Amino acid sequence: MICSQCPVQRECMTASFDQQEEFGVWGGLTSWKRVDLLHKYRKKTYSDRPGFIDRLLQQVDTDIADRVAHQEEVNDRRLERNARNNQRIRDELKSRGLNSRGKK
Repeated sequence: MICSQCPVQRECMTASFDQQEEFGVWGGLTSWKRVDLLHKYRKKTYSDRPGFIDRLLQQVDTDIADRVAHQEEVNDRRLERNARNNQRIRDELKSRGLNSRGKK
């Protein structure tokens, strides 16, 4: 998420390919992803490389948005499950004549 808000994301990603950075996250890409894409980047002419970087940046932004949406979905399911469990416990206590603290 941090990379998508960075004002120099494009330059950072370009530098990571030009300098063949081995470690870290540069422009939103891990070193593993960069290794997979480096040969494609090198095949591009200098005039085609900015377009290649733009497409990668769009993909990074899409991946980040998908990850955020998935995390929100997981959190929503977790909250729903907790609410159901809490209601089940309250119902069980009530059926036994107990309050929420387990006292009569």
